Amino acid sequence: MATELDEFKNLMRVDGDEDNALMQMYLNVAENFVHSAIGAENAFYALEVVDKLVTTAIYALAGSYYTYRISISEITIAPVDATMNSIIGQLRGQYDLWREGDLDAED
Repeated sequence: MATELDEFKNLMRVDGDEDNALMQMYLNVAENFVHSAIGAENAFYALEVVDKLVTTAIYALAGSYYTYRISISEITIAPVDATMNSIIGQLRGQYDLWREGDLDAED
């Protein structure tokens, strides 16, 4: 996995360990979501430029999950993570280029 719990905790400014399991679950779910939204071929994610974008998208989505935890409310809140959506759009284009052979490790 491109993401690390300690790095994510640093990004979220979390010092303690009490939320480690929750944060790791959010990272795992976010990674599955991002991969499902783009494509499932692992060789694509090995590209350096792709890895950095995927990691950023995963952190952005997991950060939203952590920040906007499910709560009971009369008002429905549906935050849109523009960062993650933008990166997924870019990665879908790169994934299509990669599948056609027009994107390699040096692009």
